[in-house]
Amino acid sequence: MDAESTDRPELPYPGLEVAADAGEINAVYRFGLLLREAGEEERADIRYMRAVEPNSPGEPHVLGMLFCADGDHAEAEVWWRRAAELGNPRAAFYLGAVLSERGETAEAEPWLRQAAEGDDPDGAGNYGVLLRDRGDHLGAETWFRRAAEAGNAHGAVLLGLLLRDRGDLDEAEILFRGAADAGDDDAANNLGRLLVERGDLDEGENWFRRSAEAGNPVAAENLRTLRAERKRRWWRRR
Repeated sequence: MDAESTDRPELPYPGLEVAADAGEINAVYRFGLLLREAGEEERADIRYMRAVEPNSPGEPHVLGMLFCADGDHAEAEVWWRRAAELGNPRAAFYLGAVLSERGETAEAEPWLRQAAEGDDPDGAGNYGVLLRDRGDHLGAETWFRRAAEAGNAHGAVLLGLLLRDRGDLDEAEILFRGAADAGDDDAANNLGRLLVERGDLDEGENWFRRSAEAGNPVAAENLRTLRAERKRRWWRRR
């Protein structure tokens, strides 16, 4: 046994180290925390660096998710950034999303673009939002459509809203309906609104109700408003 190994503190849970050596990401994360608690910062960071490399056994973005789940958002951002720098689209999406939420749009943009161009559907949707908000509706439509075609419900809703606002109601309805049928409550609410505006109050109310039952507060308010209006109409006809 060399002098370096004898100077290292003995860590509990030897099985955890075995799993970490095999690349199991939860084990890497937990074992790294133990190393840090024992003052072995460098060894922990070496483990974490291996976990975010492109050829790692697990998904490189997951390390950041684990830190985030434990409330360490700063550390999550560090490892999402490192994984994104190494080319991981999913990590680029998470990093871009964090930066966008902080209002750091200029720094978020290249990461969201990297995620979108790397075929991450959430990245495509968020990059489209960034383009839409700066007035580039054509560019936004391209990325919303990419997200929707990849099966991303949020992307379908974003595309549907863009099309609805420019008057393409038939395609907007198709997009909202597809996402609503898949269980997206925001899509169900928007489908209900579109149907009501087109005069189909019964089906519109049904979708508001389904969205409200899924916990959507906007749909719940829309449902109350529609039912109150229908009641007023009924009384006026008496």
